[in-house]
Amino acid sequence: MSYPTVFDLIACEFKKAGIEHVLVGGFAVNAHHVTRQTMDVDLMIAVDDLEKASAALSAAGYRKGPENSVVTRFKGDGKLLLDIDLILVEPSTFHKILSRGQEVSIAGRFFKVPSLEHLIAMKFHALKNDPENRTPKDLLDIIHLVRRNGMDPQGVPFRKLCETYGASGLFEKIQFLSKGPL
Repeated sequence: MSYPTVFDLIACEFKKAGIEHVLVGGFAVNAHHVTRQTMDVDLMIAVDDLEKASAALSAAGYRKGPENSVVTRFKGDGKLLLDIDLILVEPSTFHKILSRGQEVSIAGRFFKVPSLEHLIAMKFHALKNDPENRTPKDLLDIIHLVRRNGMDPQGVPFRKLCETYGASGLFEKIQFLSKGPL
């Protein structure tokens, strides 16, 4: 079946297949009032739903690309359909993020995005596990998310997020970087 946007495809096909999902990545950052370009759609799903999601995306014309234990990429047609990255998490983690997420409208479709705290925790986790590739984008995302959403970067809740999900010294680095204009 042909869809006008990737968001129509996800909303219809994932609903039909019974796949709960949370929109993460650049579109979630945008939903939290920070403008950032993105070249793909990142969806978090429970790892148990990977087989159903693979079937739904393949049936819609996507080709399975690189994958590892955390991410599976699906390549779109390069014209209308953006690539989709499925971020795989344990069902208990997924349901915690889903239950505290907020609903947003994108291209006339409704999606859940993580709460601000969960999104920042995900960014910290990505930085901690792949600092070489994730630092420039995710560090700036965190600083902008904190600023645009009125979170106190020196407050106890933010420090706790840093210490729980981030690498050692990240809180201090963010304190230093967030003092100047970005």
